[in-house]
Amino acid sequence: MPDVPSAAPSGWFPDGSGQLRYWDGSAWTQHVAPMVQPAAAPTPAPSAAATAAVAASQQADAVRHAQAAEAAHHKAMRAAEAAQAKAVRAAEAEQQRATKLAQREAAMQAKAAEREAAAREKSARAAAATVAMPVPPRQAAVAAPVAPAAPASVITDTRPSRHPATTWVITSVVALAVLIITALGGFGGMFVALGLVGIATALYPYATGRRSWIPVLTTRSRNGVAAAGAAVLIVIGATVPVAASAPAPRQAEAISASASPTPTASPTPAVHVVEDVNAKSASDARTLLREAGYAVQYVLESGEATSLTAGMTVKSQSPVAGSRADAGSTVTLVLLAPAPTPTPEPTVAPTVAPAPVAPAPAPAPAAPAPSPAQQTGGINPGGFCSSVGAVAQADNGRSYKCGGKGPDASGRYHWNTM
Repeated sequence: MPDVPSAAPSGWFPDGSGQLRYWDGSAWTQHVAPMVQPAAAPTPAPSAAATAAVAASQQADAVRHAQAAEAAHHKAMRAAEAAQAKAVRAAEAEQQRATKLAQREAAMQAKAAEREAAAREKSARAAAATVAMPVPPRQAAVAAPVAPAAPASVITDTRPSRHPATTWVITSVVALAVLIITALGGFGGMFVALGLVGIATALYPYATGRRSWIPVLTTRSRNGVAAAGAAVLIVIGATVPVAASAPAPRQAEAISASASPTPTASPTPAVHVVEDVNAKSASDARTLLREAGYAVQYVLESGEATSLTAGMTVKSQSPVAGSRADAGSTVTLVLLAPAPTPTPEPTVAPTVAPAPVAPAPAPAPAAPAPSPAQQTGGINPGGFCSSVGAVAQADNGRSYKCGGKGPDASGRYHWNTM
């Protein structure tokens, strides 16, 4: 095995381009050389224990893979079974829905067929009812054969009458309109409104060739009778206001014989004698009067009503004592306020003249204020001071007086030169 150096020689360093460059101690030179590759370390041969461990690990991995594959297979089988069961249930539900839908459609078709049959039967009955019977032939005086008369004229439209709901709706609207007109114009307006509605109803089949909204008007003759009745109602409605405006007959003629009313006996109220409660207390008087069935009202002497009666007595009453009054009537009591308790006047003791006092001796003249003692040391010339007039000597040997120049602008004193 060739001897390959594992490190670069002294003075040779990598220059970043994959080569070695020589450093002469002061600068890089132009000498380059290839990089020295380290020798590969020999791979040791695996031992028997390592081989056995690798084999055991591979066998364990194979067992785990087999178990995982088996679990995945079982899971896939269960998922397939669940999907199959779900599909079966969905198919059954779809079949049930289809069956119910078919049954519903069959029931609807049966009901439609029943309705059509009922409608055809009703149409047939209506058509049979509208067909007029032929009039029997009449014999002339000479017994000559006469051609039979034409059947009675009927409405051109032979369709069944309108639906009953339509009849009820139109009837309700007409009734509402008639009520409103009656409230505004009285009975005359009501008759006129009914007549106009009747004429419109009778002329509708003639104008349109259709049936009226009233099922009874099925022939032209009935419509004519209805129109005549409507005209009569209009005439009546036009004459009602005239009759109403005519002068009313005298009251004596309008009064009819009637039974005289029977008088009803009313209960006689109980009458009591008002008891004398003068000079009694307000509470006692109220008790006596309420027991007799009277209501009590308190009034002061000034005429003002009051409810405070403590210590008050009755001065007078209305009604007066001995008069008769119905039970439940009000008795007014005039109350007298209690007299105030006299307050004893305080006894004034006689005033004793004071003994003459000897004149006080004249005060001695005030002694002159001592001159302030001069302080030595410890003051700050120009500084603040409080002992006005005091004289002190500073460290510089000069004397200073407190407030010698008076207070400053703020009212404070300083040590000033004398």
